[in-house]
Amino acid sequence: MATSDSNSADTSSGDGGSNTGDSGGGSGGSGNTSPSIDSLTTSMKQFGSDKKTDLKLTADARTRSLQYISDYRDGLKNQLAMAEYLGAMGNPGTFASAIQTKNYLLDDMNGPGGVKDTINKSIKYLDELEATVKKAADSLLHNG
Repeated sequence: MATSDSNSADTSSGDGGSNTGDSGGGSGGSGNTSPSIDSLTTSMKQFGSDKKTDLKLTADARTRSLQYISDYRDGLKNQLAMAEYLGAMGNPGTFASAIQTKNYLLDDMNGPGGVKDTINKSIKYLDELEATVKKAADSLLHNG
């Protein structure tokens, strides 16, 4: 699909305070300058509003593209379901360092910018991607 410059995702890392932690987890980020899931989702919503048709698409390609998105989203949902059981795994015993390590791991899983948060944002992005692909493909199939 053709995009314009106004639809490109913001790739600036900002002042560090606005980092959503999508790739940094609970242990801190590495100054990654790639776009966050949130900015990609916002950009994806804008793509659906473009009305220009400059691409051809087959019904089979539409179906396969939507199936790929659905399969990937289902895989993420399965991983999210499995993550629910991690807190109950492994007794750290009575060593303070082991207890603290387990708490850090659980925070990396459950905290803001942690694994679950990132998976949920990725699922939302795939929902927007699916809606955009559906709109664009339907437009191309009917108008192209």
